[in-house]
Amino acid sequence: MVAIVILLLNMFVKPNICFFNITCNNCNFWFIFAVINAIIILLADKLLDHFSVAGFFTALLFSILLSIFRSILFSLLKEEPSNLY
Repeated sequence: MVAIVILLLNMFVKPNICFFNITCNNCNFWFIFAVINAIIILLADKLLDHFSVAGFFTALLFSILLSIFRSILFSLLKEEPSNLY
């Protein structure tokens, strides 16, 4: 259930937050997206009764670890481009 809520929040809320963040081009994008993911996790905490996060820094740590695991998983599952010739 938590994964579904985080997926829905990523689909609908995250693009709106990222749209307002476009003006901050000089900032470190990895940190900004980690903070945005932490906000998404905190929103999931507020929406679900059985899912709890201790605070913002715990959500930030969870967000960074989730990003690392996702990048590892996507790099392992990446398909090689097919040859067209």
